[in-house]
Amino acid sequence: PIQKAEGDPFVREDRDFVDAVQGKPNQIRAPYGEAIKTHRLATAASRSAREGRMIEVTSPQSPISSRGQ
Repeated sequence: PIQKAEGDPFVREDRDFVDAVQGKPNQIRAPYGEAIKTHRLATAASRSAREGRMIEVTSPQSPISSRGQ
């Protein structure tokens, strides 16, 4: 069953990030590499809407992607 979350979602998200950085238990469910891919796609979609043209999204060539995260 789906449960309604309590409190401000932005505060919870920030708290989870800080907890993850500190190595504490957290509610983050996506690996960092997947989060980067999602961010790049969302940024490209926003830019495409703003500029009225297609934006190509290529695979990142950073050390993060080569670690399989």
